[in-house]
Amino acid sequence: MRVLVTGATGRIGRELVAALEHDPGIEIVQSSRTATTGVRLDIADHADVQRVVAEVRPDAIVHLAAVLAGECDRDEARAVAVNVDAVRALAAAAATAGVRRIVLASTAAVYGDRALVPLSESAPLAPSSLYGRTKEQAEVILGDAARAGGPQAVILRIFNVWGAGFPDSLATRSTGGAPGEELRFRGRSTFVRDYVHVDDVVRALAASVLAPLVDAVTTVNIGSGIATSNEALIARAELVGVPYTVTDGSPSYSVADIGRARALIGFDPTRAP
Repeated sequence: MRVLVTGATGRIGRELVAALEHDPGIEIVQSSRTATTGVRLDIADHADVQRVVAEVRPDAIVHLAAVLAGECDRDEARAVAVNVDAVRALAAAAATAGVRRIVLASTAAVYGDRALVPLSESAPLAPSSLYGRTKEQAEVILGDAARAGGPQAVILRIFNVWGAGFPDSLATRSTGGAPGEELRFRGRSTFVRDYVHVDDVVRALAASVLAPLVDAVTTVNIGSGIATSNEALIARAELVGVPYTVTDGSPSYSVADIGRARALIGFDPTRAP
């Protein structure tokens, strides 16, 4: 199986490529704007997308390239060009080239952060950020393309990633894993997140390439399934001597129900925050 990974030089992309390279049945083709191995690809250039997909002719594409949450608001035009328009171009090029499956790294931000219980994939979508809105649009594009006979769409709604390569994560920093300035928490018990380790995210992406899925569109949550409050992170920060401050914040809750991911792609997170 030939797998094209976009955004292969990113934080998750590097780990995914390393993981897939251990499988003798998979040939990896890396792509990014700065690729030194594989192929160079400007994901926002539709002609470039068409050229690369036509040349590589992959069986599956793992689409990681994106303008991330912190960057979206600084350049809204590029966020839309990369996170939305490029996905439309990728879906069209993949359909022409006979690609069988596209795996999209989406986000829990499509749900917003006002739930009261762990979120299933059928929960209403209410993104409150530009990043979340662009990812919701990307999901719709790939879903519509798949239902129209294009590549099968596998959508992973990834919750808060922590671990090596994610030094800004409160879960990473509260364990002393990313030293720096003091931590700033907005609220204590009322701010709750699902922190999923980067190693588990990589395993989920790899499993999504190979899982025997039959539906045109499969959407799964990728999280730890554990509700972790700021209160718990503060306790860990105190244990290892990480300085912090706490300010008031509105109630905020975002936790995954991962039952569907367990059942469909064998997802079994192993690294709790």
